[in-house]
Amino acid sequence: MKQSKAIVTLAIGEKYLQFWQRFAQENWQNYADKHGYDLICIDKPLDTSERAQARSASWQKCLILSQEFSQQYERIVWIDSDILINTSSAPCIVEGVPIEKVGAVDYWSSPTPELLAQTLEREYDYWESLGIPFIKEYTAKDYYTNYGLPSHFEKIVQAGVMVLSPHYHREICEKAYFDYEEKGGPEWHYEMRPLSYELLKADCVHWIDHRFNLCLYPYMMLHYPFLLDNLPPDYSLLAEPKIPLDLGVLSHHIQKKICATTAFINSFFLHFAGCGEMIHIVDLSATSWRDCRDAKIRAGVLHDMACTYAEQGQMEEAIAFFHKSLELKERIGDVLGKATTLTMLGQLFASGAILGQVLADDRGEFATALDYLQQSLQILQQFKSPDAEMVEEMIANVQQMAAGN
Repeated sequence: MKQSKAIVTLAIGEKYLQFWQRFAQENWQNYADKHGYDLICIDKPLDTSERAQARSASWQKCLILSQEFSQQYERIVWIDSDILINTSSAPCIVEGVPIEKVGAVDYWSSPTPELLAQTLEREYDYWESLGIPFIKEYTAKDYYTNYGLPSHFEKIVQAGVMVLSPHYHREICEKAYFDYEEKGGPEWHYEMRPLSYELLKADCVHWIDHRFNLCLYPYMMLHYPFLLDNLPPDYSLLAEPKIPLDLGVLSHHIQKKICATTAFINSFFLHFAGCGEMIHIVDLSATSWRDCRDAKIRAGVLHDMACTYAEQGQMEEAIAFFHKSLELKERIGDVLGKATTLTMLGQLFASGAILGQVLADDRGEFATALDYLQQSLQILQQFKSPDAEMVEEMIANVQQMAAGN
C-alpha cells in the first residue's frame, strides 16, 4: 500500500549508488517500515542540461518536489545518501512539523552555538595546517554575505535532511535551483547557502532536534580530534572518557569504531559528510553505550581487519583474524555475528581452493568451506534470516565447484 509520505535520496553514478545500496539502503528501509514511509532512491539526473552537468548533483535535491512521483505524497523527507539512521531510537521525523513548514536542523547551533564556535576554531586550524581550502565564517551572517546574499539571518538550514511538502515548498526549492550558481568547491556547500536563504526568506522553516542531522566530522573535531590524523590516543585530552590502550595494534581502529558508534547512538540520523569512508565501521546493532564497552566492538574490528587482509590477497592473515573474531563472538554469544564470520570463512576457503591461495597444503579447502557455510546456514535458518537463501546458493555453488575440481 502506498504511503502518504516518502523518504527520498539521490545517488547518481554507479559509485554513489553502490555506496548507498551497500551501507544505507537496508538501514533506511527498516526505518521506513517502522514509521510508514515509501523509500525512493533517484539514480538518474533530474536535469541533464549542460548547466546541471557543470555543477554538483547535490543541487538536484531542489528538483525532487517537481517530479511526477512526488505529487503522490503529502510529505517528502529528503536525506543525503551518506547518512545512517538510528532506527532503535529515531522517532518519526515529520511528527511535530507543520505541513506548511520545512523541518530542518539549524547548522549554526548544532549542538549548541557555543560548541559550534569551538568546533569551527578547531576545524579552521586543522584545515589551515593541511592546506585544505575553506572559508572563515564566524557568524551565520558571514555564511550568507560571503556568497553575496543579504545578511538578514542568524540561522542556517542544514540541507542534508529536510522535511518537505510538494504543495508548499516546490516553488521555493526551484527558485534556489534556477536563480543561483555554484561558486566553486565543496567549501561553498553547493546548494545549501542559497536554499537556506530562500527558505528563511519565505519564513517557512520549523527547526527540529539537531540529532536528526548530526554531522560526524564536526562531532569528531569536537570530541575525538585524535581520530582525524591517525595519531595515538594520548594526542588529546579532549576525549572523555579516554579509551585505554589495552588492545594492541588494533587499538586505533577499535577507537574509531567505538567513537563512530557512540556518535551513532547519540544521534537519530548520523551524517558522514566529509568522512564517508567511516560509514562502514559503525555498529548498526548498537543501542546503548554498553554496546560500545564490551567485546562486540572488538569482534567486529577483527572481522573488518580480516576482510581487509582478504581484499589484499593475504589469505593466511585473513583466516587468522576471522578465527579470532569467531572465537570472540562465540564467547559473548553473538550468534548472528558468528554466522556472518562463518559465511566469510566459507567464501574465503572456496575462493582459495579455486585460486590455490589458501595454505597450499591440500587440506581439503572445499570441504572446509562447506563446513563453515553449513554452520552459518543452520544459524540463519534458526533465526529465519533472509540471508539464509543467499548462503544456500553459496553452498550449491561450492558443491558444484568441488564436483568439477
